[in-house]
Amino acid sequence: MKNLTKVKNHWAKGIYSIDTRRKSMNDTMFFNAITNTLATSIQLRYKADHGFYKVGVLLNKAKAELGTRGYGVLKKQLAKNKFHVKMQERYASIARDKRIAKLYNKMPPQWTFWEKLVHLEDKDFDKIKHLIHNEVQWKDIEIKLDNHKRLLNNKRSHNNMRDNVSEAFGLEINEDRFYKKDQKEFLEFTKEISKLAKKYSFLTLRKKNYFEDAFEFVTNKTVADDTSKAEAPKVKFKYNSKTKKEL
Repeated sequence: MKNLTKVKNHWAKGIYSIDTRRKSMNDTMFFNAITNTLATSIQLRYKADHGFYKVGVLLNKAKAELGTRGYGVLKKQLAKNKFHVKMQERYASIARDKRIAKLYNKMPPQWTFWEKLVHLEDKDFDKIKHLIHNEVQWKDIEIKLDNHKRLLNNKRSHNNMRDNVSEAFGLEINEDRFYKKDQKEFLEFTKEISKLAKKYSFLTLRKKNYFEDAFEFVTNKTVADDTSKAEAPKVKFKYNSKTKKEL
């Protein structure tokens, strides 16, 4: 609370000083005023956005010192104060990660970025830890982890971050065996899978984000790298509706 009071007092004294009255302003003075104000804003934003990490540290300390019962009471009190239990658990999980603690000063402000790092295995974390800095974006990390795939027309397609928990099966395109000349089979397969989904009342067919890229690839007349040439490998994906089996 003392820190909050300091911020409020600084604000009253002009933490963002933009008063240009009785000053002969030129382009240099405006440049300095703007860059200084922007720098102050960025500094405050980083301090504010990193607050969730400190909250996580406190939650973990509370769990260790209050015990299961006392911590449970605290969680309910915080939830009533509009700090949802799920968010409490996320912040605490981030703060427990020793790998992140070592990179605290280099981390970007978005807590979602921190959470994604928590879910990485050590081998993947080691691949990207040198890329982490205050302005890094998750898409830069994904590229290093090879979580962005490219189709044969060199168009980027994002993997699904998470599988749907209610999915029973997953059908994936094998890019190494998928060519433009597979258009007929791909369209036939699409129809067959749609019919299959309609056959069972407990199934819902949901097209995943890679479907649109695959459909565009086989239906477009030309691509940057047309792999339907004669020298393409003979072994490729085949789908025969006559030999399909009932699930």
